[in-house]
Amino acid sequence: MKIISLIIFAAAVFCSAEQVKDNKEDDSGFTLKTLVSDGYSLNSEKGTISFSKPDNTYVFKPTKDIKDSSGTIFSGRKIKLLPCNILEQTEKHLKSEKKESIDVKVWGIITKYDEENLLFINSVMPLSDKPKKEQPEKPKSKKQKEDDHSDSLLPIEQMEKLKKQSPISAEQTTIFQNVNPNHIEAGLTGKFADTGNGLVFRTQHMGRQLGSQEFRVIKSAKMARVKGAISRLPFRPLYRITGIAAEYNGDNYILLQTAVRKYSYGNFSGV
Repeated sequence: MKIISLIIFAAAVFCSAEQVKDNKEDDSGFTLKTLVSDGYSLNSEKGTISFSKPDNTYVFKPTKDIKDSSGTIFSGRKIKLLPCNILEQTEKHLKSEKKESIDVKVWGIITKYDEENLLFINSVMPLSDKPKKEQPEKPKSKKQKEDDHSDSLLPIEQMEKLKKQSPISAEQTTIFQNVNPNHIEAGLTGKFADTGNGLVFRTQHMGRQLGSQEFRVIKSAKMARVKGAISRLPFRPLYRITGIAAEYNGDNYILLQTAVRKYSYGNFSGV
């Protein structure tokens, strides 16, 4: 019995090890063990943005593992990018420069939808477009250095070190200088509609479509919950939502943060 137990235990350990190995090496998609939570905040994460032909979309590949209590996105794994202003500008830049990829630092939100993690970018800093080298200056004498920093309270050596640590160059930021930033939309009232290609949210005022705006709802766990809720109802209820709004190719998009059912109590009728 002991021998049989040892064989079963060894087989289980071997299978688990192979499964973990497959999860890490497989770049074709996500599994339950390689998913982080919906709403995971990405801060100053280095990686590469490129176009993935198999997925027919742009993706971000992190240089380091991204971990939380739910799972791990291994380094080099593709994370599909969600529609936003920065993605549109990145596409234009890569096409105009005839580049296949760009190395960046990314700030954004990772969502979870249909057993897959997706990335909504809030801010990005290019790393691959390095500034041009400036002509080296002639070394200054000790007296000249003292004159340059005569009003400084710091030692001359420290001031010289700070001077060498130049900030981000203007050349690095020109790619995204004309991008309209994402912004918060709070307290929007309206109705969701399932178009077959996803949800849209159309704003309403006092139950009427006066000056209505339309937002395409970005894929996330919150979107999935709303989609499930309205699919079970024979009518389309009013909702009050808050989210992060962005533009992409002329369309408005919104990443839901809250979506609360709104009741009219008979004061007005919906359209």
